[in-house]
Amino acid sequence: MKPIATLILTAALAAPALLCAGGKPWRRQLEERWLVELDPLHKPKLIGAVSQRKGGPPWVDASGAVNGDRFDGIGFHTQEEQRPWWVVDLGKIYELGHIVLFNREGAESRGRAIEILLSTDATNWAEVYTHDGKTFHGGVEGTQPLTVDLPGRETRYVRLQVRDTFLHLNEVEVFARGAPAANIALGKPATQSSSGSWSKACLDKPAKLEIAIVKPPPRKKVAMRVFASMGQISDMLELTAQTIAYVETAGASRSKATTELQRLRTKVEKGNLSDEQRNALYFQGRHLRRETLFRHPDLNIERILINQAPAPAYSHNGDQHLGRHSRPGPGLTLLSNWKTTPIATPFLAGRLPKGVARNPDLHYDAEKVVFAYCDHERTDDANQRRYFLYEAALNGSWVHQLTGTARDPLETRHNRCTALIEDNDPCYLPDDHIAFISTRSQSYGRCHGGRYNPAWVLHRCAPDGGRIRQLSFGNENEYEPAVLNDGRIVFTRWEYTNRHEMLFHMLWWCRPDGTEISNFYGNDTLHPMMVVEASAIPGTHKIVATAQGHHSYNTGTSVIIDTNLGDNGEAPVTKLTPETPYSETAGWPRPHFSHPHAINAELFLVSRANHPIHSQGRVPPENGRAIYLVDTLGGREFIYENPDVAAFSPIAVRKRLRPPVLPNRLGTGTSDGTVFLQNAYLTRNDPEGKIKPGMIRAIRVNALGVQPRRRRTAISATVGVELPKRTIGTVPVNADGSAFFRVPSRTAIQLQTLDANGMALLTQKSFFYLQPGENRSCVGCHEPVGTAPLPPSPAGPARQAPAKLTPPAGPAAPWGMTFKRNVQPVLDRYCIGCHGLKGKAADISLIADPSIYPRNMRELIARGQHWVGLKKLMWDKEEEQYNVSRPMRFYAHSSKVAHMLVGNAEKSSPELVGIHHDQLKMDGRSRLRIIEWLDLNAQACGDLFPNKVEERRINGNAMKVLRAYILGLLGEAVAEQPELALVNPASPTESRVLMAPLPTTAGGWGQMRGYASRDDPAFIKMTGLVNACISRRPNENTRGWEPTREMGGGDDWFVESRRKFREELAAQNDGTRSAETSDE
Repeated sequence: MKPIATLILTAALAAPALLCAGGKPWRRQLEERWLVELDPLHKPKLIGAVSQRKGGPPWVDASGAVNGDRFDGIGFHTQEEQRPWWVVDLGKIYELGHIVLFNREGAESRGRAIEILLSTDATNWAEVYTHDGKTFHGGVEGTQPLTVDLPGRETRYVRLQVRDTFLHLNEVEVFARGAPAANIALGKPATQSSSGSWSKACLDKPAKLEIAIVKPPPRKKVAMRVFASMGQISDMLELTAQTIAYVETAGASRSKATTELQRLRTKVEKGNLSDEQRNALYFQGRHLRRETLFRHPDLNIERILINQAPAPAYSHNGDQHLGRHSRPGPGLTLLSNWKTTPIATPFLAGRLPKGVARNPDLHYDAEKVVFAYCDHERTDDANQRRYFLYEAALNGSWVHQLTGTARDPLETRHNRCTALIEDNDPCYLPDDHIAFISTRSQSYGRCHGGRYNPAWVLHRCAPDGGRIRQLSFGNENEYEPAVLNDGRIVFTRWEYTNRHEMLFHMLWWCRPDGTEISNFYGNDTLHPMMVVEASAIPGTHKIVATAQGHHSYNTGTSVIIDTNLGDNGEAPVTKLTPETPYSETAGWPRPHFSHPHAINAELFLVSRANHPIHSQGRVPPENGRAIYLVDTLGGREFIYENPDVAAFSPIAVRKRLRPPVLPNRLGTGTSDGTVFLQNAYLTRNDPEGKIKPGMIRAIRVNALGVQPRRRRTAISATVGVELPKRTIGTVPVNADGSAFFRVPSRTAIQLQTLDANGMALLTQKSFFYLQPGENRSCVGCHEPVGTAPLPPSPAGPARQAPAKLTPPAGPAAPWGMTFKRNVQPVLDRYCIGCHGLKGKAADISLIADPSIYPRNMRELIARGQHWVGLKKLMWDKEEEQYNVSRPMRFYAHSSKVAHMLVGNAEKSSPELVGIHHDQLKMDGRSRLRIIEWLDLNAQACGDLFPNKVEERRINGNAMKVLRAYILGLLGEAVAEQPELALVNPASPTESRVLMAPLPTTAGGWGQMRGYASRDDPAFIKMTGLVNACISRRPNENTRGWEPTREMGGGDDWFVESRRKFREELAAQNDGTRSAETSDE
């Protein structure tokens, strides 16, 4: 990740609320703000992603290595991260003699490959030394530090770094050539990539101050005084010089700025300035820089659109979108005269009921705006408040409600009713339709502990709010769609398909019709945790976005992403505001930024706050956010702040180029789509080359379900936030690695490549979906970035009809994979004879038990040492490795049971591979049922609805009748067997008492004499008795992922709420209310 290495003028103290018009003269207001924004901790140019997690500010932690204490505790200590670094600013350029590094006591080996880099400008770095891998010491008296001779090398900045671990030392000493006794790093300012809580400096060593803060005498009401240092004045004048060059290069007319700058520099060179003279000089330079920047041709903008509203009362990336957490504010506002004394005009005042606006998007013609709005007058019950889409003229002459009116059919996915319908985050598409997010999918994220926090996924509607269509079929939240310069939609997608639940909220793209869903940036990137508020930078392929943590509303650090440099990792990312670390993984910093809006590739409007980020559980203040102009040179120019309420979403009011309207690729007359895979062997997920040519025999297509209600129900004994999966089928892979096949549309799809035994070699830890009639083509299975499509084969699958999927080995059903329905029948047929009925071979019984997580299931997982796709939910190095797919690491290939079933003794274990198992003749489909279950992460239940089939019980009285009939037909030995060895309540048709006496020619197991066929009266009577034994719950869900509302697809509170809402809309004359107002 590249920061913008510049001279940054930032705020480190809480800025007072300053009026934007009236009161003190505007020039004086700016100067007072600039004084507060003078950083009390001098920091060198930032040369990496500065972050902070458990300790204090990084520059405080870093100062512990230049305080002269070689042996008194750890000098500095970063977090564990990729390429952590530490830098000291020597203040001027020196010719070096040597550098001495004193290691910490303990864990010294982490520095075995430490690197030293030098720079004269903090931008261009030269690596001058890499340690040889031997452990060095020095942290304890009498041990030897590492001395590195660098005679004659010129530098001002010294940087130390290592790869992929912690970086920590006790002390760093730097000596100039010819002066071996004077440590020129002693007491100099330093900083580092992140701070921990282990270092001595972080706990009790303050950093060096570069400015004076003079406190008034006691009992005198005199304001605190802050004075600019000479270093800060010089840095500011250098920034001004760069700004003059930038503006004049852009075509602005030449001014007297260069002459004025030279006059100010002459004063600095003369020196001997008093405190007041330094401040006056600093102010003159800041005014010169500001006036010069505002002459840039691209800032010839008369008005800025902003949204004045408090931050949400609940700080979380999901909850922030809910109407129940909204707080009313002035709403959409136009700033005029913004370069001097801004005038704020809420242009919809009186047009809307009391409420709050959110996330406006300006139309391409700059004459109207679409936004989400929550009406607070409709109800006093905060839990019933909700956002819908509105559109208004920028001149305030009209405003219309688009969704949530009587015209809105309020349709939901599978007709579920488990959440309030809300719409949010709208943006105009090139054809004037609108993309937005909505809770109409009626699903939830899986890690909220029962809190009301429904999932938002991507939708689109017509310009009038009609013809609403769900574009995305994901299982977690999606946010902030925006249109790229090429016409595609980019948006944030949160997902954790057997990966860490909080680390992946990254950018995806699709066409406006919903086709070609693909990763845009970051789906394999751990830091930052979340990238949101993406928008296109005019005239480029780049975007600007907010990088932040999971447990807060949208605010963090502003970044520029260039996907020409890759779609993952640090290389594509440049920090626009490097003074702010990635939040959450690096603490809760200040200042922090949101809603970056690109004027051009160098100038950006942002919303900025100077209090620490309020994490989940803390209510953000209603005010304290201002509008700033940020530039890539490092400037931060204040524009506007309302002392009473926060300011968000700045947008320059100007016409913009409409992106191309991409043609519709939806098919007609079909509910399926097709996938053409060119070569399954092309993958970036097999770095060791474990998958050899010929190993991939088939592709398994799985469907991923959702959590439809706020409270989870049972699904997995091993994964706390599992999502339901179902195997749709498999398709053979050709010798060249290609395949062409049909899949259902509007379904989250996961692919697995399979070996000859049907065991997953690689599993997609993500998902995609197709729209009806979509034809999707892939070069490989997560192929390396930039892989070109292969030339088509004349006889290849692309020239053939798409193959239909072969159904899974288990029973065809609308629900997901379950242990009791898919695996227990196989155990009843082949295993319980030795493991349960005739003893407990290997001390294990595989007879079923009535619990939702049966003991025998847990035994199979534990004995087989099966690795599930996500082992635990905590942050450690091992967990990082679970977040990417690697060949044969998880699922069936990790299970000794699976290898025993396919006769692979080498990968099984002595207790599982014996004479009996060697002779076990399990049919192929039964074996596949267990393998499929293991490959789908060994889930116990197949859905997250209540009223599960797996919760059925045996009726004792009916069981007595069944045993009596078994006694007469099959004998005493069978009649006395455990009830769950005879009857499978979850899958009655595969109950052992029905299947074991049925001949194989009739589809049975043929293990004992009993029935002649399925038409045998005895079989028919036994079937009736088996069904009579099963106690079913009221409204039992027999429809799997699409139950009726009574079966679990509806929640009474939401059903009643929706009924009342429809009645209210019908009584409001087509939903117009005060939102349908116009002067036209």
